[in-house]
Amino acid sequence: MFVQSQTITKNGFKFRCAGSYNYDIHGNVKTLYQDNKQLADLGVELENEDLENQRYKRIDYDYDLVSGKVNQVAFQAGQPDASSHKYEYDADNRISVVSTSSYWRFRANSPHLIA
Repeated sequence: MFVQSQTITKNGFKFRCAGSYNYDIHGNVKTLYQDNKQLADLGVELENEDLENQRYKRIDYDYDLVSGKVNQVAFQAGQPDASSHKYEYDADNRISVVSTSSYWRFRANSPHLIA
């Protein structure tokens, strides 16, 4: 677990946001869990349930077993705010195309959509 921002009070440790990682057998990050307590606390303070419900986030990574390259990154899979990125590589193992969950396809180093 990492703690990105913290405050030490007289009653002990109080964190604002934190994250933890789950690794696959090869040492790659499989899942990143984020806990943004400060955002949830702000939602309670403002009586904003939508903001309050944004406390926990999950990012899942899928890798090619042989090369170790990232195939896909999924943010909040199965949730209303879900999104993902898929990556394609050229013969030199450089990212050549990125596809987002909105089905846009971009060539690496180019701002233009691929038709």
